Amino acid sequence: MKKVALVGRPNVGKSTLFNRLLGKEYAIISDTAGTTRDRLYHACEWDGYAFQLVDMGGLDDLTYTEDSSKREIEEGIQFQAEAAIIEADLILFLVDARSEILEGDIKIAKMLRKQEKPVLLVSNKCEAEKHQQSLAEFQKLGLGPAIPVSAKNGNNTDLLLEKVIKKLKLSKQKNSDYDIDELQLAIVGKPNVGKSSILNAITGTKISLVSKVAGTTRDTIDTKLEYKGQRFNLIDTAGIRRKGKIGIRNIEHYSVLRSLKAIERCQIAVLIIDATEGITKQDQHVIEYVLEAKKGLILVVNKWDLIEKDEHTMPQFEHYLQKKLDYVPWAPLVFTSAVTGQRLTKILDLARTVREERLKRIETSKLNSVLEMVKIKHPPAARNKKHKKPKFYYATQADVDPPTFVFFVNDIQCIHFSYLRYIENSLREEFGFLGTPLIIRLKDKKE
Repeated sequence: MKKVALVGRPNVGKSTLFNRLLGKEYAIISDTAGTTRDRLYHACEWDGYAFQLVDMGGLDDLTYTEDSSKREIEEGIQFQAEAAIIEADLILFLVDARSEILEGDIKIAKMLRKQEKPVLLVSNKCEAEKHQQSLAEFQKLGLGPAIPVSAKNGNNTDLLLEKVIKKLKLSKQKNSDYDIDELQLAIVGKPNVGKSSILNAITGTKISLVSKVAGTTRDTIDTKLEYKGQRFNLIDTAGIRRKGKIGIRNIEHYSVLRSLKAIERCQIAVLIIDATEGITKQDQHVIEYVLEAKKGLILVVNKWDLIEKDEHTMPQFEHYLQKKLDYVPWAPLVFTSAVTGQRLTKILDLARTVREERLKRIETSKLNSVLEMVKIKHPPAARNKKHKKPKFYYATQADVDPPTFVFFVNDIQCIHFSYLRYIENSLREEFGFLGTPLIIRLKDKKE
């Protein structure tokens, strides 16, 4: 799929236009310069035509602050933007219609002319007729006439898309962004555990900006990958902290909301745990989000290269995690290092296995055979003297992804939750279901 990159200095409205063309708020919008840091990729479909739209941080002169961590982020933003320009098939160069030509615009125009790639000059923020008076001024940039648009109001965006389609010489095709055969894998965790480093190491490219500064990733980033014939969509996310630890309606607030939405749209969540810190309350909160969404779960212990080890270290750490996370004993565990690349492909192999487990369907006869064995081995007891003795008649699998089972009983109210846990454990012992939660529902037979 051909790529169209949005380029411009900070705060000219690239992310606003990105969201407008996609029809959804994928990129975080803020008046703060430098809000967008990574390259954001998303398939854009319009009138039967499809291409990949790329948002990026603003190109500007580096301030070279004395703060080394901030300087590292500034340089990373520039790298991400320049990399997006190199791989793009078409560039949309955004300028601010409400501003005169600035030195930053001139430098970007000069750089784009050297790239010898097709460029469409876009004058954004043309909400009023007076703003269009500057269009002739922008022709001095030497990139042809400017297309007046308002990303905020949607003015002239159809005209812009028509010119994009014509420039790329596209044919109508089906949007492949939500391929049903594509495995949706969200990389989640608290800040600064190495989520972006894991993504970069798996793909072998600097797709996500990596820094030692917690909270570097702000948007969710979709990356396509094919491995052993399986198509993946890897979703890098911002670090998730407890709601009480973040401000309301600030950039981090919206970043966390997008991370939670990434969990909702994925099939499997890969929780990255820092080996040097062990499991924390924040990690457990992220697991809670995954369980609430009924998604698959893989536990990945990153930074394993920083741990002094002997033959007992890994089994001891596994035992420690099993005790701390005894409510998800079915979640597979991987020890890895984004630095050394150790066992990274095992994450993808496990993801394929977990997806198969989520799509597994059990024959009704086999399911009821297990139910009969369960009742014989441990007959259900009444919750208390006020309730009658519970009876399980039969069971059926109602759905997959996640596996969902319905058990028909004489009275829902008399079933104790501990017996449902016993049933779940029995189903897992017999049929597996590695890496996925199960949904068990009760239904009165009289209904």
